[in-house]
Amino acid sequence: MTTTASGDTAPSPAYFLDNGSDQAPGSLHALAGTLDGITFSWLESLVGPGEDCVELGPGAGTLTMWLARQVGPTGSVLALDLDPRHVPAHPRVTARVHDLTREPLPAQPAHHYIARLVLAHLTNRRELLVQARQRQRHGGRFTTIDWGREPAKLIASAVVGARETFDDYQSALRKVLAGTGNDGTFAENAVHHMIDAGFDEVEQHRWSTTWNGGSAATDLVTAVSIEKAVDLAAHGFGPDQLARLHLVMADPDTSIIGNLTYCTTGRVRAAS
Repeated sequence: MTTTASGDTAPSPAYFLDNGSDQAPGSLHALAGTLDGITFSWLESLVGPGEDCVELGPGAGTLTMWLARQVGPTGSVLALDLDPRHVPAHPRVTARVHDLTREPLPAQPAHHYIARLVLAHLTNRRELLVQARQRQRHGGRFTTIDWGREPAKLIASAVVGARETFDDYQSALRKVLAGTGNDGTFAENAVHHMIDAGFDEVEQHRWSTTWNGGSAATDLVTAVSIEKAVDLAAHGFGPDQLARLHLVMADPDTSIIGNLTYCTTGRVRAAS
């Protein structure tokens, strides 16, 4: 793997989580553990040998490594992140320091662009879709995987006050997200965004899974709540509620109907 820098890499407020924080390794791997199964299942029939992929916001790099295996020795993966330190080394992977909010997408054409839990956080999401459409090889696809704005629902826990605590956390988190430019409606409107950007044959599938206490998904809630504790407190979710939330997430009796996951893919038709 090679790692390169491009342009101005000063931090941008549009990036919700900091890959350099103490919580980053835990939160990124918990996110991967929550979404990798759905992601790989969705992409397995789309990404093939010899293809070139661009991943926007690779995080822990688990999807990056899967893509590298899918494209084989004649393919490549370019992983773009403000801080790609967590992407493992691989001969078919180039990890590039890149601020998606300030820099255009690389000019070289690619078969696939993949963005997981990224575009909803970026205010220039439409421009990125248009740029990808202009650079995409004929027959290529843009895939975005996002959580919808429907709140997750706690249905069981042995911790007293668990449901109210979890609901209060989600309410405060939505306010924190809104303050960073996050568009909570992006997932459900991704089909329209892709069509507007010029993609063809756009399709969307939705999944909902159950999160159990002590799982990757509930570990992600804990890690995010720790990193964003100050911001959450500013919206009324204080230390006592935070401590109770962590008990709920660790409780083996906790059961949550997780956020609805939207997988949306748009294609660039092959030249006739």
